[in-house]
Amino acid sequence: MVIFVNLLLFVGIFSRIIQAQAMVLAVPAADSRSSFMAINSSMQQIICVVGSVVGGMTVS
Repeated sequence: MVIFVNLLLFVGIFSRIIQAQAMVLAVPAADSRSSFMAINSSMQQIICVVGSVVGGMTVS
């Protein structure tokens, strides 16, 4: 039962992420989309690092 609920949550979360990412990609013009995606990816990686550090500090 736990695996089934986990599967449903993952499907729901990732289906929303795909739609949100498609809306974000529609914001910049076509000629500047690659630089926008690079900055967007960098921000996501920085946020992941901050989340990992905060999680590590919480656990220890």
